[in-house]
Amino acid sequence: MEKLEQRSLSAEQQETLENFLENEIRGICTGEKTGELEGSECSDSLEDAVSGFVAEHPDISEREVWNRVIEIRKEIEDMNLEKAA
Repeated sequence: MEKLEQRSLSAEQQETLENFLENEIRGICTGEKTGELEGSECSDSLEDAVSGFVAEHPDISEREVWNRVIEIRKEIEDMNLEKAA
């Protein structure tokens, strides 16, 4: 069960999470890390990356990580829709 007090991250935790999201998650979702053309087909790679990150950083909740991953995927989808228009 998630601990409710983990909702707010320290500045160091936030920086660690943001670096992970920028370096790993964006690369996976855009296909740069996996070589996949469609970012939406990156679920397995995302699960592996998030699981590994949470294992290395148990002080950051998995729910917090996934919430941010979802935000990034939405941003990328929106950018792709704008490019296609």
